[in-house]
Amino acid sequence: MAEGTLAPTGATAALTARSDAQDRLVAADQRLLVLQRECGGDMPGLIAVPELMQLVRKSRAYGMKLAQALTVTHPGGSLKGWAEIEPDDEGCTIRLSDWHAMDAVPATGDQPAGAEDDEAAETRLAIEQLLAEAVLWLDGQQNIVALETECTELSPMVARARRQRGQNWSTLFQTDGDVQSHWSLRSGIIAGIEESERRWHLMLTGGTTGNAGQQILIRRHEEPISAKPANDEDLLPGDLLSQQLAPALDAPVRRIIQLGEIMRDRLAGPLSREYVSYAGDIVDAAKHLAGLAQSLSDGEDEPEPDMVPVVPGEIAESACRFQTTRAARKQARFTIAFDPARALGDRRWCMQILLNLLGNAVDYGPRGGEIFVDCAAEGPWVSVSVTDEGKPLSAQDCEKIFAKYERLGREGDGTGLGLHIARRLAEAMGGSLTVSLGKRGGNCFTLRLKAADEAAAE
Repeated sequence: MAEGTLAPTGATAALTARSDAQDRLVAADQRLLVLQRECGGDMPGLIAVPELMQLVRKSRAYGMKLAQALTVTHPGGSLKGWAEIEPDDEGCTIRLSDWHAMDAVPATGDQPAGAEDDEAAETRLAIEQLLAEAVLWLDGQQNIVALETECTELSPMVARARRQRGQNWSTLFQTDGDVQSHWSLRSGIIAGIEESERRWHLMLTGGTTGNAGQQILIRRHEEPISAKPANDEDLLPGDLLSQQLAPALDAPVRRIIQLGEIMRDRLAGPLSREYVSYAGDIVDAAKHLAGLAQSLSDGEDEPEPDMVPVVPGEIAESACRFQTTRAARKQARFTIAFDPARALGDRRWCMQILLNLLGNAVDYGPRGGEIFVDCAAEGPWVSVSVTDEGKPLSAQDCEKIFAKYERLGREGDGTGLGLHIARRLAEAMGGSLTVSLGKRGGNCFTLRLKAADEAAAE
């Protein structure tokens, strides 16, 4: 679609459509049919509008009529309205009232009034939906309908929501003051939950009061605050990784994998090949993170590597794909010299090391810089080198940088643990991780592992 502004159109008559029991669009008003085709689908065919597909599936799953505000952005513009989905034995009746379409027209240089505010609100809503660990569905009187969550900490709340179905949403939360004063809930409020020591952020989304289909998005606001004063031992408790971090990662990572697989396999409707590839990378990255979380939860201080023949060059290519978005933010690019040589190592650990090296090369290299990834066979060793164009390290800093919590005074959000852990993983696999001045300038970090054939001979 060419760049342009959006011309508004609308109508007082509602738009209607029908889907069957397999969520295929089988009948639709012309405007909805155009929307279906703009999103890559056809009729009859699987509903291609992801937002509509999600609402239809929820309606069928609950076996009840759902209604909420619906906003769809597509290549031809956008469509907003009040969606009502009513399930029956043969599928769903879809009705979109008070609709307002914005069709693409050539750019004039003037942005429609309020467009920026709408975009900011939609962006914030998208972020809240991504971070939400639970969704509370409400009826037209803001009473409880159902609670969805995969967060184990909120499991007791699911049972309470089931018992208190039909009661006001506020009975599930501990709020300060009068509930009505908190109808700033649309902007977000902080509340407690009976079974949890932490505070939670609540945000209302969906339609207006009196209409079904409103939701409260629930996410963590803060970690529990201990009344006991902190001492040096409390700063990094021994079970931080195995008992606290790993379980906390489990539910959100599984959610990312689930949604990524839905996108990758086109279960929510047609998707371009490029985005299918992106979704596959998301799934692979999330599974990698899930594997790390699982190894942490095993509780071993010195976990054993799963040593198998690997191709470090292939792992390096995957790691570069995972870091593409990060690199794009700094207009950096990766240049890879591939080698098919096999080494003996733990694939997950190799990936973690290379992700760390590539991430550092992006963060500490110049904007618009080039990052060189060179794979090579060197006698009994197979190596992968990551060379950046950043400020060269001194001889003293080349060794200090691998120390625990060492950041060399650099600003940023790092902890100083990444390179320390990366070197330990490399050495646990019988290899090494070193740094030297790059031939092209900057710094060159090199991971070396024993060649698979050499290791087999031993």
